[in-house]
Amino acid sequence: MVESTAGVFSRSWQILNRNWILALPGIVAGILAGIVRAVLGAHYVVGPDGEWTEVSAGFFFTELALLIQFILFVASVTYTTGMAGTAWRTGSATLADGTAAFERDAGNVVVALVVLFALGVVALLLSLPTFGLALLAFIFFVVYTFPAAVIGEVRGVEAIRESVRIAMRRSSSTLTMIVAIAIIGILVGMVHSILHAVPFLGPLAGGLIAGTASAYFTLVVAGEYLELKASGA
Repeated sequence: MVESTAGVFSRSWQILNRNWILALPGIVAGILAGIVRAVLGAHYVVGPDGEWTEVSAGFFFTELALLIQFILFVASVTYTTGMAGTAWRTGSATLADGTAAFERDAGNVVVALVVLFALGVVALLLSLPTFGLALLAFIFFVVYTFPAAVIGEVRGVEAIRESVRIAMRRSSSTLTMIVAIAIIGILVGMVHSILHAVPFLGPLAGGLIAGTASAYFTLVVAGEYLELKASGA
């Protein structure tokens, strides 16, 4: 039986409640990325005039930081999506499921990300003359790319094509899902901003909430992908 989009949101929350470990890859990747930026990124020092001055870490270290952050993002996406797919199919997931997905599908995710970056730049450039519609269309059509690449084990470029096909065939479900995720994301962002202003524990709590929200959104998109595929999309 194919669930409605509302059912996917509800069941995703139930799955997350039984599998909080789904949030771990995103949280760990976020912490490590923050450390990389702090160590290899630009620094601010007090100059002779008493003003704060930005000191560049140098081209090599800047590029190294970007590379490490890219690898962390690929690992986070692949681990979480792989675990989400297993959780939807069996009701539970472990880090071993994420490891298996990373070993099997990380290459698909890398290729997809490179192509998505290029397409995203084009969509961004077209956003001004199209009043933002190009960027919105980009998000709409590629939303299922990572589930296709990891859960469906589809190669990078073909994963994007599959996402486009599903979005076109199930446009109402896809649009409903994206709007709901956007609304929840805005609310989470507001809470995160408020907590970030609280010393010490604020950023930690905000990071945990952001990581949990990311895992939940991954579950939603993965679940919707599986449901729409089951319906023949």
